[in-house]
Amino acid sequence: MLFLRSRYILVSFGLLLFSCKSSVDTVVLQSQVLETDTVFKAQKNEKSELRVFNIPNADASAGENTGPQVFKLNLGDQPLAIQPDAKNPEKLITEFAFASFINSQHTAALVQLQDNSGLVAPFYIISLDGEKAKAYSLYRGSEGPQDSRFTKGQSEIGRSGYLINNDFFVTRVDGRVYKLARQEPGQRIQGLHFMNSADRQTLVFLVNSALYQVHYPSGKTYTQPLPASAPKKPSGLFAWIQQNMVWERDKDQILWLKSSAADNRVRNLNEFKK
Repeated sequence: MLFLRSRYILVSFGLLLFSCKSSVDTVVLQSQVLETDTVFKAQKNEKSELRVFNIPNADASAGENTGPQVFKLNLGDQPLAIQPDAKNPEKLITEFAFASFINSQHTAALVQLQDNSGLVAPFYIISLDGEKAKAYSLYRGSEGPQDSRFTKGQSEIGRSGYLINNDFFVTRVDGRVYKLARQEPGQRIQGLHFMNSADRQTLVFLVNSALYQVHYPSGKTYTQPLPASAPKKPSGLFAWIQQNMVWERDKDQILWLKSSAADNRVRNLNEFKK
């Protein structure tokens, strides 16, 4: 009887240990490529919650935060990890160089891996899907001759969202991810992100002797050639544009930056947003 009782206690203790262990097991996410414009609008789930933690990168001797920030994500109490390469299942990323929620429900986050093996560390969207989480890769192959120059990671566009590697735009509040229309199909935009329309829905890129413009909500584009007399350096070009160009709305109420050679309107300089 004592043996059976001891065995029962051991089995129960083993089950308890297994239960405790499984509750903190890392959830490994195998990413899928985001093929189309997507809205991430999952509602919070009582049984699962997406959490973002900022881990202080402190110098133990000085007691101060030093170096880049580090972020971690949890699904409830379980740590999340991304497996970036299905062919290398041993490589799991659990720390992120950047993480920020992109919807008001806090059910989707934009993250950048802590990974220096490529041109720029990859970006992903991690989103709730019912009681589970999914990861979506923000990657599009590119063979642009100046990719190394124009692949810059993420840039904040005011309060509107994030420009990712001249290839995606991610909004900050309503969880929308847009694939930017490329000037050349096999190349991410080969130009410097230069300015935005007042509503921040038209992004302007300085490409070879022209302004390539993308209205990301509609996917429409417009290219405004620059005359030979325009300044070559971006620092001088912005002031020149203020004096020689205007923002015009088309029939769909989309703002495009166009030459004002035949336009005598008084310009509102507040319309020009860097």
